[in-house]
Amino acid sequence: GINAEYMGRLLSDKDGTIRGWHKMTLAGALAGATEAVVNCPFEVVKVRMQAKDNLGLYKSNLDALRKVVSGEGALALYKGFWPQLLRNAVWNGAYFGMIGALKETLPKPQSESETKLRNFVAGLLAGTTGTLLNTPLDVVKSRLQNLKEGRAPGVFQMLVRTYREEGFRALYKGLGPRVMRLGPGGGIMLLVFDAVGGWFAEMDRKKAASKAQAH
Repeated sequence: GINAEYMGRLLSDKDGTIRGWHKMTLAGALAGATEAVVNCPFEVVKVRMQAKDNLGLYKSNLDALRKVVSGEGALALYKGFWPQLLRNAVWNGAYFGMIGALKETLPKPQSESETKLRNFVAGLLAGTTGTLLNTPLDVVKSRLQNLKEGRAPGVFQMLVRTYREEGFRALYKGLGPRVMRLGPGGGIMLLVFDAVGGWFAEMDRKKAASKAQAH
């Protein structure tokens, strides 16, 4: 959220407003892509801990981290980096871009409660859409991050292999839980983002008013 806000400022007009869903899409995609640099090692550890074939192999997150680094090298913490970068970029781009488009097309709210409802619906739809678009990349990411030996195939190669060997549905394994988490989560995230942003804006207004009175 903070990263998307920063990217949004880079693409905003002189008055600080991001106009156009295409700019919001680009801001979100850039934010998601840079996020992968930070959270890829955490994703590798998470995938190793959750994988069924690793049952009993790792005692804790720290133990998994230590064994991955000692057994496979520090660069193993960045396995699946490219599909994760693409996954994050697709979700964040779709999420923020769709929110911008929905806010322009949905009926204008007439009250604070209607504004919150509109924003929740926009976030819910945007989060669900982003999840539908990026789940194949999430499947590929997780499979690459669980590889312990051998040379990892490329993103496109892994997509094609999964499709040929297991069928189209394999690219959407785990879709249900992801939609249940990221759909409503997208709505809640937008509500919290707006609330916190409004709180900071109010604090800035009070500071400006107190400075003006002091002079």
